[in-house]
Amino acid sequence: MRIRFPRKYDFMGQRAFIAAVWATDYYSLKWIDGMAAFFVPGSDVLGPMGRELIPFGKETEAKEFLKDHKGRSLLRFADIELDADLLEAARDLAPQLLQQHPEHARRHLARWMAGKSELMNV
Repeated sequence: MRIRFPRKYDFMGQRAFIAAVWATDYYSLKWIDGMAAFFVPGSDVLGPMGRELIPFGKETEAKEFLKDHKGRSLLRFADIELDADLLEAARDLAPQLLQQHPEHARRHLARWMAGKSELMNV
């Protein structure tokens, strides 16, 4: 999954130009603060544009959805913003790494996922 914004919306990472980020909660259909939302990518639920990040206002609902709909992970806005390109590259290389260097893959995954609990507090 690659997240791209049209050039007219690309402010070269300058948050000062962004007044707010909004998303629609999947269950309640109410507007929620996108910076505080929980997102589930890679689920079996398709949106109008195909595979989408499914947003939630409550972590408990996002975790339940993740289990029920085979989501890949639970993300916060900071994860999406900083890791979009990295995650796609890692996903593309993962089968090769697992096959050729399983111990390196295990250690890399342990190191990478260790900091995720801190990101959830962002």
